[in-house]
Amino acid sequence: PVLCWQLELSREEMLEHLQAQLPDPADWWRLPFWERARRPLPPAWADLLTVPRWPNSNVESILDAMLAQAARVERSARSGRTVHAVRGLVVVDYAQLLTVADAGPRNAQHEILATATSRLAKAAAEVGACLLLLSQMNKQDQRETRAAGTGLAGADLARMAHRAALLQKADV
Repeated sequence: PVLCWQLELSREEMLEHLQAQLPDPADWWRLPFWERARRPLPPAWADLLTVPRWPNSNVESILDAMLAQAARVERSARSGRTVHAVRGLVVVDYAQLLTVADAGPRNAQHEILATATSRLAKAAAEVGACLLLLSQMNKQDQRETRAAGTGLAGADLARMAHRAALLQKADV
């Protein structure tokens, strides 16, 4: 199962992006936005994909959703359904917007991000899920087109994650 926590786009926009990958109907883009956005997911997706109605940037909300997903996987295992070695995939897009409830007013953004990612990684390890955090590089790294750095909001992702992969636009 996949839990997709999108902090940049609305749920409708994200589902529209996902449904654009479907081959039918071929003229999906001609429909008004709200018809496209409210199309039901294919049945095979609906069983595996969870897109929260109101995703917020608070890490505690993501942790609750991750634990609920783990409980669903456990129920599936007990009912005799196929269970994968990975107990779910949790995708958090636009990770630099993550917040934590106990952050003080003087916490720097990179400290908040480090705390948030640490809590998510620990919870993912406990439930056996795979955690994928997506984020853009900080503006300074983008301007300087650094390929070696993994800077993000003043934090070094390479020190915060087990693995860090970085994508950036190529210059002409």
